[in-house]
Amino acid sequence: MRIEGKSSSSGNINELEIGSTGRASVDAVAISQRLHSAHHGDAYWIHSHYVSLTTTGSFSGIMYLKNTHSENNVHLSTVRTCCSEIGAFKWQAIKNPTAGTLITGGTSVTPVNSNFTSNRDMTATAIKGADGLDITDGEMMGTWTDGGPGHSVSEIDGTIILGPGDSIAIECQPSVATDVCTTWQVWVEGPHV
Repeated sequence: MRIEGKSSSSGNINELEIGSTGRASVDAVAISQRLHSAHHGDAYWIHSHYVSLTTTGSFSGIMYLKNTHSENNVHLSTVRTCCSEIGAFKWQAIKNPTAGTLITGGTSVTPVNSNFTSNRDMTATAIKGADGLDITDGEMMGTWTDGGPGHSVSEIDGTIILGPGDSIAIECQPSVATDVCTTWQVWVEGPHV
């Protein structure tokens, strides 16, 4: 079987050939889901801005994100954490937290669409933390330590997926007073049937 498409603007013919073994032979260009979502106005940056931490003996909530859409999933693509001072900075990621002063007393932040030509907004609750704000429930997903000053970047490639109603938060325990921040890159995708 042979399926032929229309000629492209360059005059090339787009085609798909199914061989005798049932395998398809294609001439195609593949793009990542992150890039595809950005093209369609469904990719966002969420930033905590700088959070000044002076409490060194316990964790402070730095950022919280809850998917409030009724159908779409939010894929976490990249997590960047940073600190401004020399020291050891413990970070924790918490799955589905629902309680704590980070959630009830933090400051709302607006996810920024990464497609400058799009006017779409993300349907989510994003909250920036502050020194001493906590997370009191949820499931520990992971921990890591940064040495400062500087930043670390974790490429998650969309493998952390927040379904409708799901949430994630991160918190930091510094060894010295410091400014910290986190930036998350996410994309939104409709439900799969």
